[in-house]
Amino acid sequence: MFAPLLSRLLAERGESGVLVTFNGCRVAIGANLSTTCRHIAEESLVSVATSPASLVFVGTSWDGGPSGLGEAIARLRRAGKEVVLIGPLAPPPYPYASVEARRRAFGHSAPPTELTTSAALDTRYGLAAWQARRDIRFLRPDLVQCRSGRCEYQIDGEPLFSDHAHLSAHALHLFEPQFRAALNGRH
Repeated sequence: MFAPLLSRLLAERGESGVLVTFNGCRVAIGANLSTTCRHIAEESLVSVATSPASLVFVGTSWDGGPSGLGEAIARLRRAGKEVVLIGPLAPPPYPYASVEARRRAFGHSAPPTELTTSAALDTRYGLAAWQARRDIRFLRPDLVQCRSGRCEYQIDGEPLFSDHAHLSAHALHLFEPQFRAALNGRH
């Protein structure tokens, strides 16, 4: 989701870094049920741990909770990596891009949905505990999405998501201040 933004910011600074996304698998090897995901997670962690990049951005699906993230971060830290953990967003509970396109083109209504709140995300994933850690930098993209307390799927009339789980190109600039702060060593 954040790769284009991160690539641009690193290039502007003349720095290198790695964004680890795990392709829909869990970061923690043992938290993956499928052998394919266990293999992807192990291979990714080994590859990143042995890479020359010292700065590692960890972006993962938070769907199943943060189980095993601490273990993966500890492995990266032992390998001498500075870790930036990207917190969760609240994805829409329906095929957002398709529904929004029909709404705009034909006036169809969006399905009624209860919006998630930033407080609910904090409780569900223990975000305050991650933010309090001093051994990592923790980005809270939910604070951009949920700036009114409710997690919106549009900001200033523009969609945040291009599908059920990926940010639209328009939305990336909204998260730039957080990524710049992380690159400057601030939480």
